[in-house]
Amino acid sequence: AEVIGVLELDGNCRVSTLRQRLHESSNVPLYDQHLIYGSKVLTDDLLLSSLTNEREIQITLVRAAKPCALTAGSDGNFMLWDLGTGQCCRYLPISTTVVCLAVDWIARIVLSGHTDSYFRLWDLDRGFCLREMGLSTTFATPRCVEFDWKMKVAVSTSSAFGCCMIGLPAPPLGLWDLAAGRFIQGFFPASGNSRCLSAHWDTCQVLVAGDSLELFDIDLGEQKWAVKPDGH
Repeated sequence: AEVIGVLELDGNCRVSTLRQRLHESSNVPLYDQHLIYGSKVLTDDLLLSSLTNEREIQITLVRAAKPCALTAGSDGNFMLWDLGTGQCCRYLPISTTVVCLAVDWIARIVLSGHTDSYFRLWDLDRGFCLREMGLSTTFATPRCVEFDWKMKVAVSTSSAFGCCMIGLPAPPLGLWDLAAGRFIQGFFPASGNSRCLSAHWDTCQVLVAGDSLELFDIDLGEQKWAVKPDGH
């Protein structure tokens, strides 16, 4: 247990006001907050003055993340959904069309791919962009992305195209350094049409599916095997 903070509030304030102040001071989302006084779970409509006549009151904050899902799309907005109630519990306007995203629910970090060819790293609780990543000499539309926040690396697939005005096509499979915000290495699957991927970070292997199924070792920087629909 730790002391989150000492707040000065009017006795006529309700618990809902306390929640908002806690969110502002500690960045704990409102939907993750459970406030307890003694053995009583506090509801938003309660007046703080109804709990005690003392000038000081000690309230326990328990953070218990609800099962959530995050969606985004052509409207360029993140929407966080409470899977228990089916209600949208947070709305984050980001303005740029999102075509893929991945979430680390423990770290509360989101990595999204956009139609402007950039990947963006987000702090989900604070709702702001930590960094942008892209290749200035290429243009590609991201298709899917996965990342490991502990390792600070990500892999992505893109539908790449280029011309003399834009630049060279980006590698269909890319490896990214999230700590530095830079591109590390590109891979070129045999199919050239990668549509989805799955990463196993413990072994540094990535399975890519397109016109063929291919396994890459991103640590060694090489393809391990490829299987085409005809079984070869």
